[in-house]
Amino acid sequence: MVYVCNPNNPTGTVHNAANIEKFVRKVKQNSPNTAILLDEAYIDYTHDNAVKTAMALTQELPGVFVTRSCSKAHGMAGLRLGYGIGQQETMQQISRAWSLGSINTLTAAAGIASMIDTAHIAEEKAENARVRDFTLAAFKKMGYEAADCHTNCIFVDLKGRSAQQFREACAKQKVTIGRDFPPFGSHTRASRSERWKK
Repeated sequence: MVYVCNPNNPTGTVHNAANIEKFVRKVKQNSPNTAILLDEAYIDYTHDNAVKTAMALTQELPGVFVTRSCSKAHGMAGLRLGYGIGQQETMQQISRAWSLGSINTLTAAAGIASMIDTAHIAEEKAENARVRDFTLAAFKKMGYEAADCHTNCIFVDLKGRSAQQFREACAKQKVTIGRDFPPFGSHTRASRSERWKK
C-alpha cells in the first residue's frame, strides 16, 4: 500500500489535485494491485484552490481510498472519529486488514452534527488562517523559516537548533510544543492544538 498525506503532516505542504491524480494513475498503471491511501485529514485548512479532494478517483479506481478525520477542523479529537471512502470491495478489504472498532451513539451524533454544520468549518478555517498568518510572520521576524502551511500546524526550520532545545525553551515560557519528527532533528511542529500551561 502507498500512503499519501495531503496536506502533509508534519510539513503542512500540499500537492494540487492534478499532481495527485497523475501520481495515483501512474501507480495504478505500473502496479494495479497496489492500494493507495490518500489521507485528507487536514484538507479543510488548505487555502490553495488547486487542491481538491481525491474522492472521485476512489470511485473510478479499485484499491484507492480517501480517509478523513473529525479530529481537526471538526474539533472532535477526543472522540476519535474518522471515515474512509472507496469502492465497496476496497473498503471491505481494508476492514478485513484493520480492526476499525466501533463508535458510540454520542460520537455518531456529534459526527453527523459536525458534517451538517458547514458554517462552523468555515469559521474554523478562517480562524486557522488568521493564526497561521500571524505565527508565520512571527517566526519570520525571529529569523526562522517555515513552509506555507495548509494544516493547523506549522513546521519550522530551527536553523540548526535542535527541536528538543526549542521545546525546552518554549516550556520555560509556558508554551507546550509536541514531539520530535525524526529525521527532522532541527525542525519543530507548532500546532494550534498546543495549549498554554496554566
